[in-house]
Amino acid sequence: MGQLVNYHPSHMQNSDFQMGRDTDGFLLNTHEAHVDLAFVGHFTLAANGSIRMANLAGSAMVRIERSRLLGRAFGLLVPAERRPEVDAFLARVFAGHLEQSMDSELLCKGQARRSVYIGARRSLNGDECSTVVVDITERKRAENELRTSEIRYRRLFEAARDGVLLLDPGTGKITDANPFMTELLGYPRDRLIGKELYEIGLIKDEIASRNMFKMLKTGREVRYEDLPLERQDGRHQEVEVVANLYQENGRAVIQCNVRDITERKRTEGALADASRQRLVLCEISARIVGKADLQGVLDAVVSAVRELTGAAVAAVVRSHEWDEFSIGAESRAEGRGSCPPGQLFKIGTGSAYLQQLYRNPSIRLTGPEFRAKPAQRGVSVNLSPIRGLLGARLVNARSQPIGALVVSDKKGGGDFTQEDELLLSHLASMTSLAMQHIEVRAATEHANRAKDNILAALSHELRPPLTPLV
Repeated sequence: MGQLVNYHPSHMQNSDFQMGRDTDGFLLNTHEAHVDLAFVGHFTLAANGSIRMANLAGSAMVRIERSRLLGRAFGLLVPAERRPEVDAFLARVFAGHLEQSMDSELLCKGQARRSVYIGARRSLNGDECSTVVVDITERKRAENELRTSEIRYRRLFEAARDGVLLLDPGTGKITDANPFMTELLGYPRDRLIGKELYEIGLIKDEIASRNMFKMLKTGREVRYEDLPLERQDGRHQEVEVVANLYQENGRAVIQCNVRDITERKRTEGALADASRQRLVLCEISARIVGKADLQGVLDAVVSAVRELTGAAVAAVVRSHEWDEFSIGAESRAEGRGSCPPGQLFKIGTGSAYLQQLYRNPSIRLTGPEFRAKPAQRGVSVNLSPIRGLLGARLVNARSQPIGALVVSDKKGGGDFTQEDELLLSHLASMTSLAMQHIEVRAATEHANRAKDNILAALSHELRPPLTPLV
């Protein structure tokens, strides 16, 4: 058996102390051997702050040769405005045994300043300190970009014209809401915080809310379109909700973007109506083009325009002299009297609105405007007063007025709208082109007939002299 050795705690302490000294010596030798190969800057500074040693990385960091760094004050390597804090930092280092650290900047000859981390610790004898300088320019840039991004996000969050809600996926409760969300719902922000979506009327009920969270966990995005949202004051709006689940600083967050689409829905309805009108216009255009005679074109136009505008009366007014006009075609609701076709009327006696059409591409007059001016009635003083009128000018190829497309007395007793006026203007343009086309075709046919007559006459005159040559 081996010899027993008496154990005493002091034996272990002495052994540990010796091992520590051996380890410190090993580490010191290792540090000195590898300091020049380090990827970070190493400087040894005297108590007055002058540089006693600089490694290759430190020299490269400031772009100054090592021999020229020796004896130079370390404070001269930082910008002038940062030197007081560096001097205070070194004073703390030499005042105690604890390691000190700070973030500062380092001048780099011929280049932009570098952001650096400086760590320093006084030596055991207290006459120098070992200083490590790490370039953190990229880290600082990334931190600044992140900070800027966060500020921009917050500004966007606050200024967004969509409602934005942030929710805790664990509880389903609202943790933040932007100002527009409070405007959209009519609730103050503090009334929204801590509520669930179904409690503010955004989701139908608690079951629907739980279903949304389940879908978010699998698909990361949920979209709801055409949701009816009731404001605090009872008004209803159409909204679109897009919910996203994402990670923010290692924790899950749900963001709900709520967009008011009430106006968009109105616009879509108006566009649908406009689309239907365009289809009808295409049909009318096909009907007009299919007519070879002028009267056929005018009859087709008045029939279609009365249907589109909901008017009781539609007519094509043809101007003759500067003060006379006639009805070229008309379409009237049942029970409404008609004007004799072809009969001439004086513009100055009961149809002053035509004078306005000669000066303007279109006009729109309401019933009250007619009642305020009894002289502006219709094409005949014997007719009942007009309860609103639309008119659009007809022009020839030289853009000169040749008449007007006129409708009056909207069904239901309402006034004609701006959309009705625009529609009538389109129809008037189509009618003008059709009339011009018929006029050109008639002129072409007349010219062709004249040419045929001339060629026939020339052929007849030339035939006898050529007979002997045959």
